[in-house]
This record gives sequence, structure tokens and C-alpha cells, in this order.
Amino acid sequence: MNCYNGETFLRSSLNSIQKQKYQNFELIFYDNCSIDNSKKIFKSYEDKRFKYFSTKKKIPLGKARYNSLKKVNGEYFLFCDSDDYLMPEKILYQIKLFKNKNIAAVFSNSLFISKLNTRKLYNNKIKQGKIFYDLIENYYISFDTVIFKKSLVLKLNQTLDKKFDLIHDLDLIIRLSKIYEIKYCNKVLSKWRAHFNSTSNNAYEKFANEKEQFIKKIVRMYPKDKKLKKKIYNFNQKKIIEVCTGYVLSGQKNKMKLLMKEIDDNLYKIIFRILYYLPFGSFMMKKIIYFNKMYLLK
Repeated sequence: MNCYNGETFLRSSLNSIQKQKYQNFELIFYDNCSIDNSKKIFKSYEDKRFKYFSTKKKIPLGKARYNSLKKVNGEYFLFCDSDDYLMPEKILYQIKLFKNKNIAAVFSNSLFISKLNTRKLYNNKIKQGKIFYDLIENYYISFDTVIFKKSLVLKLNQTLDKKFDLIHDLDLIIRLSKIYEIKYCNKVLSKWRAHFNSTSNNAYEKFANEKEQFIKKIVRMYPKDKKLKKKIYNFNQKKIIEVCTGYVLSGQKNKMKLLMKEIDDNLYKIIFRILYYLPFGSFMMKKIIYFNKMYLLK
């Protein structure tokens, strides 16, 4: 569990871990220089399985998770945020699905919760097994749901990539899926809280920049994979939409207008064209993001 000022939901999250029906676990709590009561709350638990670590200065989440992973002793591990909630059966059910030596990770269904709505993450049939190309084309795995097999993660040339702050989960899971199987458990085994905060242009640009680095990295790894190159098209389209969104939020409409020419989806073209001509396009984009998080929760 990586934590930065997570006092609001921390006790609820820690209680959900203590109540796991699978009790042979340890909790690596990695405090990323919190200045609230997170440390005090964690230290109030007299549980030998709860182990506290902290950074000397605040570091990016990707690096913090990389550091905390190095402290894991068990054969299986999962990452949990300080506002996540794990159902009592989560570890027990998912570990049972590691039925053969080629399964590197198991993910589950989850509840996305906002102030106005609660819904399942997956309502349709979800692809599992060898899903590398599916994830390149349309990444759909929520990090809070995944349990990994450490021995197979360590066989990769790289575990978590420290240079990724926002997409280290996507990078790890997609690289794993190229070599190993990823299984799915249809049970709802966690809860994820959707928060609405004002999302800056820098965040959208950073997502896009990291995804650009990821694509270059994965192409270097598999330069002769023709199917991969075809699947990258949809990945890049979504990246362009994210950058256009950032431009709208920051009022850089001329940059958005130039970039949206590269969007092939007519619906998105219409949306961005409308936002371009609206005098309050940035305000409308914030409302669209709010609606997406609070109601659609995609």
C-alpha cells in the first residue's frame, strides 16, 4: 500500500485487509512523506504483519511502487491504494485461479463508487488468457483488482518501470501479457473510489507523453511483430484524444484544432469542434469529465 496523505479512508482500507479470509499475508505500507495522520493511523494497528516504511522525500508514485515491490517477501502480491477496499474473499478467491505455471496475474471485477453512483467495472464478457493485443488496442484492467505472481514478474527484463509515474501499471501488465496468461475472476472483490478533482492539462499531456514512450519501448521489444503495429493505431487514437482534452482544459484551442485533424472518430471530432467554438469550452470539458467520473465511471 502506497500512501500520501490518505487519512480519510485509510482506516477503512486497513480494516478490509485485516478481515481477509486468506490470513497468510504481510502488508508493506509505504508512506510517501505524508503530512497528515496517515502514519499515526497505521501505527495504531498492533498487527505484526503490518510493516511500515517511509521515504525521506516525496517521490513519484511509479518509483514509490517500485521501491515497495522490492520489500515483498511473498510469492503473490497486489497493490492497494489507501482509499481502496478489499472484499474479505479477494485474496482467497484469486489465488485459487493460479492453476498453472503460465498464469502471471489474476484480475477481478470491482465496484467503482462516486458520490452519485455505484456500478460494476465490468458488465460484459471480459477477455482473458493471452490478451496482449487486446490490451494494446483497448486497455481495460484496473490495477486495484490485480494479484501478481512474483516469480514470473521477476523473470521480465524489468519489473515496474520507474520512469513511468502514471502508466507503470499498464506497462507492467501489457509486458506480462505478451509472455504469460492473465486470468479473470468475475466476482466483485474490491471497491474503488472515484474522486473528482480538477484535472490539469499537464496531467493529460503527461499521460500522453508516457504512452508515447511506452509505444516506442514495446515496438523496440518486438520490432518484427506486424500485428502489434496494427493494434497500436487505436492506442494512438486514444492518446491524441487525451492531448486534445488537455488543450481544451488549458485554453490552448488552436493547438487542439491542429491536433484534432488526426482523430478519425467523427463523434470526437464533432465534440472537440463544438468545444473549440464555445467561449466556455474549458468549463464544458470539466463538466464532461465530471459526468464521466461521477455517472459513467469509465
